[in-house]
Amino acid sequence: PENYTLDSDESELYFKSGKATGIMTREDIQRSINKRLEEKRMAKMNISKTLLDSLRKDSDINYTTLAGKSDSGIKAGISYGVGFISGILIYMVLFIYGTMVMRGVMEEKVSRIAEVIVSSVKPFQLMMGKIIGIGAVGLTQFIIWGILIIGLQFLLPVIFPELA
Repeated sequence: PENYTLDSDESELYFKSGKATGIMTREDIQRSINKRLEEKRMAKMNISKTLLDSLRKDSDINYTTLAGKSDSGIKAGISYGVGFISGILIYMVLFIYGTMVMRGVMEEKVSRIAEVIVSSVKPFQLMMGKIIGIGAVGLTQFIIWGILIIGLQFLLPVIFPELA
């Protein structure tokens, strides 16, 4: 923006395009214009680029726990990964057990077992029995996973002492 005035905050820039502009393109344009305007403002205020870079320099932070142990980024990454994978597992389990309930209902419809069972049991009780039964199987599987994960937590510091 060669004719853009730096004095007024009300000066507006316009970008015209033959088609809709994507979000990434908008961000790239915004970033490059802001960088150019920053350079012009720095030149106008007689601020050198090296001075500004020294002001913006990031500092290194060493993270430690209250016990005095070093807290590495690896542990944070592992925690993030475990949370992410756990979320995916829960999502998959919901689909798998939902499919099992649906498959059981479809099997009863096809083989007409439901007609025989419904004569002695109400349909609501039959469906609740299916949901509770398959839910109990899923809960048992989650308990087994929990025991394995807790066991892994105790073994992980032995296998990888740097993560403890």
